[in-house]
Amino acid sequence: MASVVKMYDGFKSVKSVVDVAGGVGSALSVIIKEHPHIHAINFDLPHVIASAPAIPGVQHVDGNMFDQIPFAEVLLMKCVLHDWDDEECLKLLKKSYEATPKDGK
Repeated sequence: MASVVKMYDGFKSVKSVVDVAGGVGSALSVIIKEHPHIHAINFDLPHVIASAPAIPGVQHVDGNMFDQIPFAEVLLMKCVLHDWDDEECLKLLKKSYEATPKDGK
């Protein structure tokens, strides 16, 4: 992932990112290493966040993605939607839409 983040220009102007179901924050750790200006939120279930190590520049937030997703300019969902049926995916995508500004990604 580090090589992709280095090559990708899309994070240069981004101010905030939430990694939905981000586990222990590994992906955000890579992103903020290259883009330390980003406010990074790692969002996952309470028992997952409880085991997440402190990562400078990453805020760990626990919750349920089906209830509410923290607001950010960019939402990252990797290895998430394939685990759910169409109805649940629609719920997640609606929650994602609610959690981003009009020009969000």
